[in-house]
Amino acid sequence: MKVYYIFDRRHIASRLREAPVELRVYFGKQKGKFIATGIKLYANQWDKMVVNRVDAIQLNRQLHLFKKKYEDAIHSMNV
Repeated sequence: MKVYYIFDRRHIASRLREAPVELRVYFGKQKGKFIATGIKLYANQWDKMVVNRVDAIQLNRQLHLFKKKYEDAIHSMNV
């Protein structure tokens, strides 16, 4: 199982256009799912976490809790 963030998977982000941060969940070799986090950022606001924003700490905390929720759900299914 792998759970990680994908930013701008469609390559649309720029300094003028936002792109979504999504969570990628792999269940096996080819079984994966993209889950929307509801957070959109400009190209200069992502570096494996949210940067260059006034609310960066809050958004990083929100992303961490979002990822943890899915990791816990997947872990509970594997028990």
